[in-house]
Formats: sequence, structure tokens, C-alpha cells
Amino acid sequence: MATRLEELPKPEKQLVFVGFNAFTAAEERLIKHYITQHQALIFWDIDAYYLEDRQQEAGLFLRQYRKDPVFGPTFPQVLPDHIRGKAPHIHCYASSLKTMQAQLVGDILADLPEGQKWQETVVILPDEQLLFPVLHALPDQVDKVNVTMGYPVKNAPIYAFLEACVELQGHMREQGGEWVCYHQPLRDLLRSVYLKDAAPEFVDQLLKEMLTQNRVYLPLSRLQAGGPRFERVFQQVEPGELAQHLADFVRFMAEELQGDTFQQAYLFQCYKQLLRLDDTLRQEEIPNLELRFFIRLFRQLFREVKLPFDGEPLGGLQLMGVLESRNLDFKRLIICDLNEASFPPSGGLNSMIPYTLRKAFRLPVQEQNDAIYAYTFYRLLHQAEEIHLIYAQQGDAGKLMERSRYLEQLRVELP
Repeated sequence: MATRLEELPKPEKQLVFVGFNAFTAAEERLIKHYITQHQALIFWDIDAYYLEDRQQEAGLFLRQYRKDPVFGPTFPQVLPDHIRGKAPHIHCYASSLKTMQAQLVGDILADLPEGQKWQETVVILPDEQLLFPVLHALPDQVDKVNVTMGYPVKNAPIYAFLEACVELQGHMREQGGEWVCYHQPLRDLLRSVYLKDAAPEFVDQLLKEMLTQNRVYLPLSRLQAGGPRFERVFQQVEPGELAQHLADFVRFMAEELQGDTFQQAYLFQCYKQLLRLDDTLRQEEIPNLELRFFIRLFRQLFREVKLPFDGEPLGGLQLMGVLESRNLDFKRLIICDLNEASFPPSGGLNSMIPYTLRKAFRLPVQEQNDAIYAYTFYRLLHQAEEIHLIYAQQGDAGKLMERSRYLEQLRVELP
């Protein structure tokens, strides 16, 4: 049963709200209730640079709240002017390719003087795919790293391997009383790191055999001769048992890769999701489950799964996504992938309601989403003394990329 605002218990201590930018309708009503009824305090993390300029989308929500009869009196009489008053040192870099931004980050960090407090430096990664390239490009003097962002499991090698295992099931057939595998998906699976590292000579021999002897199908018994990993991978499994089969393989791999922390984390996430999928299929008791349907469920399940990293937020170089950086201050700021469609992200809300109706009924529209990301960007500049902005000139397949509007705004407004 819903609770009315008047029925909410009075807080034992005075409430304080800090650092909000854009309220949902429920948050706005709730905070106004505590301000008017219980004398709650609210502190706005703002700057005159974007609040007083009506053209600055970063101040869209804040200008509205400043006119509100409840929120308005809580704004300071004198607005702080961090961005223009401090005049931080801003450096801009153009990377010829998207993946080369990681090397630029490593070079910037390597040029810093010794004795740095790495916790005062942050690397913002709007694109999660840059996480591992950046980690590999870090110089030796960076002794500790704290990762505060999620990394999609679907980008990990284990997901591609598991998906290939599922696809292989659709290319098996019974021939002469035994199960055989079609050569094309089999080649991709054999070249994966999980099988190639386990028995490199055996894999090379199989690939050479398929090429020289023009083998279209290989029997499972021949493939299982490579060792324990091959025995677990190359089996004919019914679609209803496939989730449990993959989970057993992941558990087997986790036992073999005890010393690899990152691999252990990925395998654990995959193992949990596969058990979840297996439990769902067994509860539903779907008769004659088709492999194509299982593949769709498998991909849908892993599409949004992200790997959370554990670390020490008060020590080491800070690596985080855009939204994870909210309300945090750093002296040195490095932002990668500062391109349109990345930071800010591409426009368009996934909704069947037309824009005009959304606007008329005060539903979220793209301008509000742009304002949230703009505030997040300029909020990072409040206390920064040294700023490095990196953008890519070309993306995948040589496609030209447009640099972010934020770079153009800074170039014109902060010469």
C-alpha cells in the first residue's frame, strides 16, 4: 500500500541533501516535503559558468529549480565560479584510431613527475571497451589501480567462446553411428585461446588435417583426444541440458585458472548466469526446446550483464565510467573517447511515445538526457587543475568521428 507524504516519519536528525542535479518527479516531491515540513538542508554543487548562461545545457535543471518557490531560497546568494576563476591547464589530444587512445593515456601518466598521489588522478572511460587496453598501457610507476565501473561480460573472451560452443551444437550431425562436427564453426572454436593454449600442437594438427585432407566433418572422438578441456567441450548435448553443460565447463575452467583474477571474475559471472538460465528452463518445463530459441535466450541474458570490479577508492589511480564520476573531485582529469555519440552518448529514447506527446506531458526527452551528461562533464572541471581531453579521429572501418561538442564549447568559451 502506498504511503502518503504526510505519513512519512519525522527524521531523528536533520536531513541534508548534497549534489543533486536532476530530480525525478518522486524525488522532487519527497525532498520538497522534507524541506518544508522538517527543515531539511540542500546544498547545490553548481558553478556560475553554466548556471548563468542560458545557452549552457548543463544548467537546464538547475535554472528551473532556482525559480522554484521551495528550491529557490536554498540556492547561494553568491554563485561559485570555479571553472573560469581557476583557469585549469587544458590539453587536447587527437588520436588517429579509437584504440590508440589507451597508449596516449599511458604516455600522459608516464610523463608525470614522481611522487604523485595517484588517487588524485582519474581516467574517465565513456566506452567500456577501452578498459583493458588502458589497463595494459599503464606505466610501471602506477602501482595501484581502482576500477569503478562495470565491464560487459559479452566483451570478454569467455562469452565469445561459450557462444561458439552453443553455435557448434547446431552444426553437429550423426554420421555412421557417431556424432561429427562441421568444419567451419569448428575452426573458429579451435583457434580460441581456451583450446589453443591447452594443446597447441594438437590444435595445429587438426587445422592442418582439415586443410590438407579437405575434411568437412570431424568425429567427436577425434576432437576429444586433445585432453580434458576438449572432452568437455566436444559433446552432443540436448538444448534443454545445454545451460548446465556450459556451467559445468565454466566451473572446470575456474578450477584450472586459479591464479588469474580477471578470468576468475568473468567465469564467476558467467557461471551464475548459466545456472540462472538452467533453473528458469527447468521450472518452465518447455517441451521440445529448440536450439535457436536457446541461443536467443542465451544472448539476451548476457547482453546486459556487467562485471563489477572491487578496489580501494581511497588509493591508486582511479578508472571509472562517466556516471560513476558524479560528485567526485580530482586534481588531474583524463577523459578518453570525447566524441559525439560517446560523450555525450547518441541521442534517441527507446519509446513508442512521440516526442511532442512526451514534451506535452512532461515525460523525459532527449534534451534532458543531454543536460544530465553536460552537467556531469562540467562538474568534473570544478576542482580540476590539470585536464587532458582525448578524442578519436577515426572509428571502426575507417569511419570519421566527430569530436564532442564539449571540446568545441571549451575552445570558444575558455580560450
